[in-house]
Amino acid sequence: MVSNFKFNDCNKKRKVIKYLEGNSECNMDRHEKFRLKKKSVYFFVKNGELFFLKDNSKLKILCYDKLNLKRECILSLHKIGHCGVKKTKQLNDNLFYNIKENDIATLIAECPQCQKSYGFTTVTKIRPIVTIHIRERY
Repeated sequence: MVSNFKFNDCNKKRKVIKYLEGNSECNMDRHEKFRLKKKSVYFFVKNGELFFLKDNSKLKILCYDKLNLKRECILSLHKIGHCGVKKTKQLNDNLFYNIKENDIATLIAECPQCQKSYGFTTVTKIRPIVTIHIRERY
């Protein structure tokens, strides 16, 4: 499936863009060209950016190298309503293809407004339950 097709660096993303635009690279081997040809039905290029087609929607693909851009995207989605990890992931899934839930969780944990509103929870000491023994009748 397409989830196996990862963009570990921007060079791989550039190769896919060049392939989809019709420029064939000399340094790609036969197997890589076959993979690109097979997966090209799921991707398209618009204004030099690579998009992934999913359920009639276009999702932008970000490289793993572009951490600052990825961080800005996650924070902008989170600041809409300071949602939790799952809601931010749902918003993210409508726009971007390859941002992981772990990345979202770490950035939300760093959000000062969310940390201030939730505060720190302290565990109170457990007090023993005092029981009264009922006298036995003889």
